[in-house]
Amino acid sequence: DRLVEIGPGQGAITFPLLRRHGALTVIEFDRDLIAPLTAAAAPIGQLEIIHRDVLSVDFGALRGDGAPLRLVGNLPYNISSPILFHALEHANAIADMHFMLQKEVV
Repeated sequence: DRLVEIGPGQGAITFPLLRRHGALTVIEFDRDLIAPLTAAAAPIGQLEIIHRDVLSVDFGALRGDGAPLRLVGNLPYNISSPILFHALEHANAIADMHFMLQKEVV
């Protein structure tokens, strides 16, 4: 499985996932979080960081010829709906999605 976390932030979900799976791809827009995530992840496992706006990520290309992606994340309040719709547009590349949403979104 290729596990992809959207918006890892400071790693509250990232590091437990990385410990369990050994490898994780994260999509993070905030460049200030890249170095701390990289440093903290180094002794735990293999962390691939994609520094982009998640709404510009082509999940089909990210999947490539591999198994469908598994998406997880604690979605930012202000763009939760656009992220969900974007992921659904790429449903053929995604096996499953598990997100936490703020009460105001649902």
